[in-house]
Amino acid sequence: MLVPNAQYSDSVWYDGAAANLAASGMYGLDGPSAWFPPGYPFFLAAMYKVVGHSELAGKLGNVAIGVVLTSSTYMLSRLLLGEAWPWSAPCLSRCGRTSSSTPAS
Repeated sequence: MLVPNAQYSDSVWYDGAAANLAASGMYGLDGPSAWFPPGYPFFLAAMYKVVGHSELAGKLGNVAIGVVLTSSTYMLSRLLLGEAWPWSAPCLSRCGRTSSSTPAS
């Protein structure tokens, strides 16, 4: 009861760290940090460097990641399972993904 328990989405941290990385070259919100793995914020920072910091850029980046992963899953299943089952792989790769972690602006 004495510990503050405010809800905090990871996407807020990812977005802030990416924006800070794109602007100043430092990974983290208030200072250097290793709180979260750097892969996704580095991806967002590269996008923010090219198109500027915006929620739409983050959402389109998520779409691109989803398309690449789904296509890769399809191609791998076609390679490993032949012609009969590759259609099921993209469906299975998207199972359980009802929402994405889009960066907050």
